[in-house]
Amino acid sequence: MLGQSNGNQASYLMYWALPSTVLAGLVGAVLALKDGKFAIPATLPWSYSFRTDTTTNNNNNNSLEKPLLVPGLQNLENNCFLNVVLQALASCFCFQSFLHRVISECGTRDLDESMPLALSLASLLQELGSVCEEKVTLSPRKVMLTMAHYIPNFNLTNQQDAAEAFLHLLCSLREEIGGCYAPKMSSLADIFASNNRILTRIHRDWQSEHERWHQLYLGPFDGILSSSLTCQSCSSQV
Repeated sequence: MLGQSNGNQASYLMYWALPSTVLAGLVGAVLALKDGKFAIPATLPWSYSFRTDTTTNNNNNNSLEKPLLVPGLQNLENNCFLNVVLQALASCFCFQSFLHRVISECGTRDLDESMPLALSLASLLQELGSVCEEKVTLSPRKVMLTMAHYIPNFNLTNQQDAAEAFLHLLCSLREEIGGCYAPKMSSLADIFASNNRILTRIHRDWQSEHERWHQLYLGPFDGILSSSLTCQSCSSQV
């Protein structure tokens, strides 16, 4: 009986000590975490589910963001060669600043009549450089109509050489802007009636205007654009 009583008492003490041991272990683990002496395994189940939820949230956020697009140009019959030139000029910031500087130099006159090509070209290039969230198609019709005034024999609606179209565009701009820098003179009667001092002053003003125009024009494109043809039979060049 005594041995059985001692066994029951030992079992009772063991069962009573088990919760105390577990509780002490939990307290020790908490203290170890607090002191930074215990590292959490990187493969805990809840850490994986957390990364999965984060990735899902990022995908949802990315799906809500719309991509930014740049406008395109409408093909009017077969003017893709000109659209290539216009899109290239839209990426040339020095040419756009040149256009705005020349327009501002011409003052506050009726620019719609005196510089229609420069105005329409500057406006179109500015729109081509903007970004938007939806697809936008711009029309180069206004630029083509103003160019046709200077180059009536060059059909802009048929397939042409892009380099030749670029040269015609620059020559048309030069002709248009050159009128803005023309010297302001009176009638022939006033010129012949004036003395040499006034004529010299007018000539000096003209040189000043011409030099300013020459400096502005050669800013973005200082060079020579040429083309050559080679005969495949005799190899002669033109």
